[in-house]
Amino acid sequence: YPEACLSHRRSKGQGFYTVQHFMEGSSMPGANVLCIRDWRKRLMERKPMKETTPLEIANALDGAASETLASLDSLREAANQDLELQKNVNDCEAFAWLGRYYASKIRGSCALALFDANSDKFDHDASLHHLEDALSHWKKYATIRDAHYVPAMYNRVGFVDVTALTGKVAADIDIARSWEPGSLKDDGK
Repeated sequence: YPEACLSHRRSKGQGFYTVQHFMEGSSMPGANVLCIRDWRKRLMERKPMKETTPLEIANALDGAASETLASLDSLREAANQDLELQKNVNDCEAFAWLGRYYASKIRGSCALALFDANSDKFDHDASLHHLEDALSHWKKYATIRDAHYVPAMYNRVGFVDVTALTGKVAADIDIARSWEPGSLKDDGK
């Protein structure tokens, strides 16, 4: 359930995809997208990036979010007179913040993966900065989303309360803060 960065609990322990899961994850076969570990390996070996990189995905998400938020300004006045339009504006705004959340989380995961390989404080600090941004974006997303939707039961992931997941989002910062270089294993998948 991407709207909550969540899967069924059997899939990833607690169900929430952490920064560690992002680093360990694999890309969908045939998607022509590098996973973070493959991106890191190519970067460190100075090999060409022929597939879409995680940072390109983050930039695309951020760009779409910026365009969405800028577009909404012209609709807000009309939305005050049209309940259906207001609902659409709210949804678009919430998803823009969700896009920014994912962009920052991907960047934080990439920086943490580099720190894992090189022990460079710059990469560690960058990871923390991006994950703090992700938390800020998540809070904006949760505020807007949960002002218009109530927590609900979803058939594949269970009960979802986006605001309550804020603690899991914040825990990514703790994961990154305490990360020991050399902990990320590349299983070759």
